[in-house]
Amino acid sequence: MRVKAPSGLQIGGKRSATCRVDGDSERIEVIVLTQLPMGDAKRSVRDAPGINLYANLQTTKDRYRLDLSEFKKMLRSTRILPAER
Repeated sequence: MRVKAPSGLQIGGKRSATCRVDGDSERIEVIVLTQLPMGDAKRSVRDAPGINLYANLQTTKDRYRLDLSEFKKMLRSTRILPAER
């Protein structure tokens, strides 16, 4: 069964990709991924190193709405600070 991922989930306000997986026996997993570029902005995107950030919610169908609400709060409160130089 195809399940739509929750919309609007971001790590630190950055553009993110989200997916939802409904597993066996009532399990639900929501994954949010963000990639931050590092180093010289003049490099091509393909050659630039990056930092991958990953947030993962593992819950059950019974707890999904409540847990997703808390997960959203955590994601909104996440701050990504500039690297120290």
